[in-house]
Amino acid sequence: MIKIDLFYNLALLIFVVVIIDLIMRHGGYFTRNSKIILGMVIGGATILGMMNAVSVAPGVFFDGRSVLISAGAFIGGPVIALISSVIAIIFRISLGGDGVLVGSSVIVWAALAGLAYYYLRQRYSKITNPLLLLAFSLIVHAGMLGLMLALPGGISSTVISEIAFPVLTIFPIAGLIVCLLFLDQESYYSTISHLSLSEHKLKTALEAIKESSEKLRLHTQNSPLATIEWDADFIVTRWEGAAPHIFGWGASETIGKSVYDLNIVYEPDAPIVEQTIKTLKEGISSQVVTLNRNYTKDGRVIHCTWYNSALYDSNNKMISMMSQVEDSTEHERIETALAENEKHYRELYEQSPAGYQSLDQNGVFIEVNRLWLDTLGYQKEEVIGHWFGEFVASEDLDKFKKNFPRFVKAGHTHVDFKMKRKDGQIIIVAFEGRIAYTPKGEFKQTHCIIQDITERYKAEEATREHKERYEALFNSNNDAILVHQPQGELTPGTFIEANDAAITLLGYNREELLKLSPFDITKNDNMSSEPVKRTMESLRQTGKVQNERIFIHKDRHEIPVEINARLFKYKGIDTVITIVHDITTRKQAEAALTHAAEEWRTTFDSIKDMIAIVDPKHTILRVNLAFANALGFKPNDLVGKHCYEVIHGMNQPHPMCPHARTLQSKHVESSEYYDKKLKLWVEASSSPIFDNKGDLTGSVHVIKDISKRKQEELQQQQLRNKAEMSSRLAAVGEMAAGIAHEINNPLTGVIGFSELLLERKDLPDDVKDNLQIINEGSQRAREIIKRMLTFARQSTPQMNRVDITSLIDHTLELRNYVLATANIKVIKDYDANLPWVIADPGQLQQVFLNLIVNAEHAMKKAHDKGILTIQTKSLGDSIRISVTDDGPGMPDEVLKKLFQPFFTTKEPGEGTGLGLSLSLGIIQEHNGTIRAESKAGKGTTFIVELPAAADAYATGEIPPAAEPQKTITKANILVVDDEHAIRLLIRTILSQNGHTVEECDDPRKALDKIISADYNVILLDIRMPGMSGIELFNNILVKKPVLSQSVIFITGDTSDEATKTYLEAHQTPYISKPFSRKTLETAVGEILGKKP
Repeated sequence: MIKIDLFYNLALLIFVVVIIDLIMRHGGYFTRNSKIILGMVIGGATILGMMNAVSVAPGVFFDGRSVLISAGAFIGGPVIALISSVIAIIFRISLGGDGVLVGSSVIVWAALAGLAYYYLRQRYSKITNPLLLLAFSLIVHAGMLGLMLALPGGISSTVISEIAFPVLTIFPIAGLIVCLLFLDQESYYSTISHLSLSEHKLKTALEAIKESSEKLRLHTQNSPLATIEWDADFIVTRWEGAAPHIFGWGASETIGKSVYDLNIVYEPDAPIVEQTIKTLKEGISSQVVTLNRNYTKDGRVIHCTWYNSALYDSNNKMISMMSQVEDSTEHERIETALAENEKHYRELYEQSPAGYQSLDQNGVFIEVNRLWLDTLGYQKEEVIGHWFGEFVASEDLDKFKKNFPRFVKAGHTHVDFKMKRKDGQIIIVAFEGRIAYTPKGEFKQTHCIIQDITERYKAEEATREHKERYEALFNSNNDAILVHQPQGELTPGTFIEANDAAITLLGYNREELLKLSPFDITKNDNMSSEPVKRTMESLRQTGKVQNERIFIHKDRHEIPVEINARLFKYKGIDTVITIVHDITTRKQAEAALTHAAEEWRTTFDSIKDMIAIVDPKHTILRVNLAFANALGFKPNDLVGKHCYEVIHGMNQPHPMCPHARTLQSKHVESSEYYDKKLKLWVEASSSPIFDNKGDLTGSVHVIKDISKRKQEELQQQQLRNKAEMSSRLAAVGEMAAGIAHEINNPLTGVIGFSELLLERKDLPDDVKDNLQIINEGSQRAREIIKRMLTFARQSTPQMNRVDITSLIDHTLELRNYVLATANIKVIKDYDANLPWVIADPGQLQQVFLNLIVNAEHAMKKAHDKGILTIQTKSLGDSIRISVTDDGPGMPDEVLKKLFQPFFTTKEPGEGTGLGLSLSLGIIQEHNGTIRAESKAGKGTTFIVELPAAADAYATGEIPPAAEPQKTITKANILVVDDEHAIRLLIRTILSQNGHTVEECDDPRKALDKIISADYNVILLDIRMPGMSGIELFNNILVKKPVLSQSVIFITGDTSDEATKTYLEAHQTPYISKPFSRKTLETAVGEILGKKP
């Protein structure tokens, strides 16, 4: 059954080939439309093939689609491949079954293989032999068998075994046959197409030749030339164009007759004709032009120009000849007349009263006449054949070289040259020349008339020099000069002359200006011509006029001028010459002076300082408005009065009068003083005024209000005082910081061990009392050092919202007992609506405590009692705190030094002198002010003003209390400090608490311990020799970061900005030296409480 189905498919292939042949025969050789139809036919054929396919398994069909699609793509390219494969795939998908994917893949593979071979054939045309085509078909079907491996359900082997033989034998042969049939059709129809194209081109060429022949016939009929064609025996075969008109015979009378039968050859010119016939017949030349005479039908002799051209066969035998004949009778007549004229003119030429020369294109002499030779003194043979430049003077040789080519190009010239006579004399010769041309328009020769103009040139040169001298004088005048000749008594004429200055002044060019009259350039009074007429009238009366006028520029702007005109006779005619001087600059200067005077008056009166011009007798000559207004007068009311009377109300000069000093020194003098009348601080200056002889004639007295400057100077002085104070504070602070740090280490041991001893039960009471004194003294020293460090570092406050009233009350609580025992009564006068402030409460408490202690000390010293009044008040954007005592008060000299570091009024040992200077620094850090008001015997008030908070009346939130931390009862603790006393103190305290404590005084050794062992707590001193505690901590972060949370820093100076920044950045706890037992135990407990 499979074999029968295969034959069905082969028959289908043959049917497709026949259909394609029909399409190509009627649709054209592979046009776009035919390719689309072929693609659809092949696609339809694949559908027929699949409808009669061999079924080798359920849903698996075997047909000839691979042969059709690959051959179609191979022959027709991408259009056929795309259309046929799409149709085949769509139908195959519609059939369904297990072989849908493989069947569609076979279609795509066949189309791609065919396209690949198609493009190879486009590049290599010789790859279409049968063996290669068979190989191509084998590759297509081998690929198809390979795709069968993708069949599902394990049926691929069954299918391959069933179809392998026909696929690899019958189908490749069928593919070869189809490709060969397609190629044969392609070759056949390609040839047919080329033949069709050649036939079309041939028809087009024949039509073009026919059209050209028709045009040639029309041109010949309308040509002014006779067209005569002869055969090899010189028998007329064609008689057209102007032949009947020139010779009188028609075509019927001449065709078939020989040149001799026509009787057109004029006997004397027969040899010329015979020679022409011989030359053409023997092939000596294929083209001959002759000029000879011919007979016409009516017996006339005419001159003809014959243009003959012969055609020859391959053996150089003449086939025919074409003659174009021009009637040259009129031309010959003209040439004869010209020859006669030339003879006539040559006779005239030789007898001409003017010199003549003729040169060739290179400037070489062809001809000269007798007068030319006589003018330059040469013989004719010395000139003809020589270059013209040989006779030109050396200074004009370059001129000739440049002029002659221009002459040849332009066709004419008029030029003068300096020429050398034979005797060496230089003469000036004028040349008037034209170029003669051949009938073809080519250069033939020059014709020049020459004339010796040496004497005329000399006369003209003299006249020119005279004219140039006049023009130079006329035009070099800076003033405009205009000349006109009146047309009547009062009517000026148009200008007959104007110099360059006049042209520049009025803006016209010379031609435009010489068309105008004075009326045109003069501004009229009330649109009339009166100014010009008045000038003419004065000229008629006196012969001269000098006055000012307004001229009008070409662009219509006005020009003020001064004119000086005179009337005189020139060649018997009244003539007016006018010299015009532009006075624009003078008028502008006058206007500027007027403006400057007005501007000076305006400026003088606009100056805000008081200004007076005073003579040597103190008499006021002039004052400005500011001077008069300040004194309540008008300016003119003060003129003539003495300055000291009106300014100071005195009858003699003021002792500080700078004017009086200027009269003596003759220099600028100035004074500063407070004027009681003006109620101002003033700076009075006096600048001397001298006349042309250098004598002092007065002074410019200036009084300037300097009250503002004085206020600024006072403020500047206050700022300098503050800066000096800050500088002192900084210097003292640095010293205090160094001292405090050195004291803190031993003080730690004193406080710590005194506390330990106080806790012992076995010590006598008197010893404990002594220890208590030591501890309290050390605590006091600690507080002093703490204040010194705060003063020294001036660290940035920790700002929070603060209720000042509560803060003052808390501060008073610290001193309640002391105040009560000192018989000091406290009066509180608080503002109920006092706003909050943004401040560091600890620092402000330090300020208030210092002020309270100072007041307490002052009142106790004065009278062992007193009244302390503390008042708060809201000032809107700020608050004021006043601390007032009724103590002895302070003199001014003490008030001036009150805030200086280490200044104190207390007895030695009672105060450090740092309290108020430290308070000043704290208040300034809070953008506030602090000052003292006091009078001796009337007590003292300290006033502090602070800015109110932006949210001044908001209520603060109290953070919740922290939960108690769990603690480790026993821990391993490492103490790293270079001070033995501090290590011993820490070990003693912590050991009593049950902890295991190790000591180390070398940070490097401590690092080794930390790496090799685990510690619950590590106490690090920050300042140690060799390696600081911070450096050791950084090493812990790198080498054993887990212990970084167990570190407590010990420092003697937390106010150091760098240390403080580091501690805040790492959030590491620290304790400050000197520290108490409780402080140490609390810090260690917090670390251990965080341990799991």
